[in-house]
Amino acid sequence: MSAEQYESLLPLATAERLGSYSRATEADITATFGLYEWNMRAAASVMELTFPARPQGYSARERSSDTSGTPI
Repeated sequence: MSAEQYESLLPLATAERLGSYSRATEADITATFGLYEWNMRAAASVMELTFPARPQGYSARERSSDTSGTPI
């Protein structure tokens, strides 16, 4: 994307969301969004690796403490 396209996205993002990325890149808009995108991809990759482990790791102790009444 071009710097102009990134500029058009700024009103849609909060200062809290992009602030640390902007400071890390010395307010370079293209670098800010590039770093943000890299971070989101890295986070998604970690979630992809760890999410399947949770249902497989559902222990007998957790099943026995489930009081919802619905079968697991």
